Amino acid sequence: MKKFLALLLLPFTLCADLVLLDTLDFDIDDSLSFTRSHRTETGHDYYYNLLSFTVDTQGQYRADNSLITSHSTFDYGENHTGLFNRADTFIYLYENSFDPEQPSLNLIASDDDSYNGQNDNGVQFSLSHTLQPDTTYYSVITTYNAEQQMAGEVEIYGPNGASWAYTIIPEPATYGLVMSGALLILLKRKRNV
Repeated sequence: MKKFLALLLLPFTLCADLVLLDTLDFDIDDSLSFTRSHRTETGHDYYYNLLSFTVDTQGQYRADNSLITSHSTFDYGENHTGLFNRADTFIYLYENSFDPEQPSLNLIASDDDSYNGQNDNGVQFSLSHTLQPDTTYYSVITTYNAEQQMAGEVEIYGPNGASWAYTIIPEPATYGLVMSGALLILLKRKRNV
């Protein structure tokens, strides 16, 4: 009986010592999209926000979608009232790479409706997973319903004393701006030589 109780309490024990490491803003617009194969609504685009990150300490980490600050117009029905607190978010966690053409490749965890914090919002995500140092992870924040745009905040929790380093993957249009800027700098240097 003691072993059974220990197994039941293990997930709570693992998460008990987590501290807030960071709060991130996310913005989901139509610049990045993929098709999710596990939904019945195949053929629809799901917009997403992409972040790559590493951690310096092995342990349990958690990402909570704690706040929605805006979302595109969508009728969530009578059961989901309120301006932003019922926007329905979804998170995927990948190890080593994320390929929008093969969204199940390297997928190690996902969550849809586990957050029960502010306003008892049960339609935002809360994902817990054990992470390893020297591994690159990718977080894909998206929406439960297709073609939705929204913005919000994610609170990142980890072991006491841990830190993490992240990069928000830019929109495709940003690559063009960066390349154009680099080309202009090279041309200007060439003229000055």
